[in-house]
Amino acid sequence: MKSIVGINISWGTWFIAFLPLGVLLILTMPLLAYWFYPPEVKVNDEVPLWAARELEKLGKLSRNEILLLVFVCCALMMWIFAAAWIEPAMAALLIIGLMLWTGVLEWNDITGNKAAWNTFVWFATLVALADGLSSTGFIGWLGKEGGMLMSGISPGVATIVLLLAFYLLHYLFASTTAHTTALLPAMLTIASTIPGMNMEVFVLLMVTSLGIMGSSPHTAPAQARFTTAAAICQPKTTGALAPSLAASSWSPCWSSATRGCL
Repeated sequence: MKSIVGINISWGTWFIAFLPLGVLLILTMPLLAYWFYPPEVKVNDEVPLWAARELEKLGKLSRNEILLLVFVCCALMMWIFAAAWIEPAMAALLIIGLMLWTGVLEWNDITGNKAAWNTFVWFATLVALADGLSSTGFIGWLGKEGGMLMSGISPGVATIVLLLAFYLLHYLFASTTAHTTALLPAMLTIASTIPGMNMEVFVLLMVTSLGIMGSSPHTAPAQARFTTAAAICQPKTTGALAPSLAASSWSPCWSSATRGCL
């Protein structure tokens, strides 16, 4: 964003901007899920007893589990607060290296995770294709043409139109990262050509909408996979959809990684 419109949105600024809506989503999404997808079993006295027995079987946290918790927290801290000094991808590689060095992971754990490599290849391809739209000049052309089409429109109306378009076009992309890489530069370019547009407010609205997309659609943001899995694998027995929807609706930490791709 800084290279396009000269505005830098820190993680803290984004978090504060999204905080009121994020709290509202956390409070309302489980309730809506409970109304629209009510569990058949609402009270079960055996569940607490079963959970207690399972926790007792697990025992205390092992050395590797404690190290994993520390490493994950360190990764999040670097992504959120140290992005000016270390790239998010480098932070992830550093943490993986520490996991291998301390024995939390073995190399076979990494090479044998076919699902992770499959996801990695698909994401790399999709992001490359999205970035190709910019490198071939399509994004610049779209921004120029879009600015001409929206000439004469008031900044307020233009903000609403662009925000809705940015949100709805999310359904055409396989991931939030690909969607952001392909469309956000075009939207910022179009908005910058409109006289009187408050670009700081517009940029905040755009990046805040990425957090709202965490609750829809199920095929795009990574956290929404939990929503789909809960709905398919646990139909109407435990009400598992409610907490998963709440998690998908609040995504500051999830989106912090996406922000690193802007």
